[in-house]
Amino acid sequence: MSHFKIDWEVFPLKLKEVFTISRGSKSEVPNVFLSITKDGITGYGEAGPNTRYDETPEKVMEYFESLPEGFFDGIERAEEIPEKLEALNLAHIQSAKCAIEMAWLDWRAKSEGKPLWELWGINSPTGPVTSYTIGLDTPDRMQQKILDAGQYPVYKIKLGTDRDREIIEAIREVTDKPLRVDANEGWTTLDQAKREIEFLASQNVELIEQPMPANEFDLMKKIKEWSPLPLAADESFRGMKTCKRYPRLSM
Repeated sequence: MSHFKIDWEVFPLKLKEVFTISRGSKSEVPNVFLSITKDGITGYGEAGPNTRYDETPEKVMEYFESLPEGFFDGIERAEEIPEKLEALNLAHIQSAKCAIEMAWLDWRAKSEGKPLWELWGINSPTGPVTSYTIGLDTPDRMQQKILDAGQYPVYKIKLGTDRDREIIEAIREVTDKPLRVDANEGWTTLDQAKREIEFLASQNVELIEQPMPANEFDLMKKIKEWSPLPLAADESFRGMKTCKRYPRLSM
């Protein structure tokens, strides 16, 4: 039996503009692209290593190198992949796991001559409405980013600064479309979070993502119980164990 041929390479994605959130800025993203080939068909996956979780391109590549020969052999369903990876007892590099599953799904869909949505048994290739992210910048630059992205129906606004209201007020000068807000752990006290959420509730904001530091689970529960807006965990969410331990953090 022939095995899948596995290759990967780091490809630095140069951003059109510097992308800034409350924790820092970046102008380049060194993603790792994985390919798996068998029977003349190649499936592709992409890992975006996140330094927030101590991931690097080097650690992603080490993860790929640790895959045993024949790892993909016999897999019939994507649900089998996490189980096989868990059994290998490798480091928890989530972006690498994502790339592996993505590559297999791409290969499987191509091998059956189907688009992925059809392989999944979905009735349409049209997914739910998503948002276009506006990174932190000066208010006038964020206004221009909104105008440049006028084709999008919803915007996700990065906040978590000492000028969040100024930013939202500036954005509301140029658009009345629904907004989603991502504070990226930027509000560090309960009082600060309440003040900002009270303001945002009057600004046609649909939801707020990660308002407080990821390790502040108790404060997140308190703010969720009080909040007039839906809250979503991001950095706080580390898998299903988080949901079981803190069910009230779910939306």
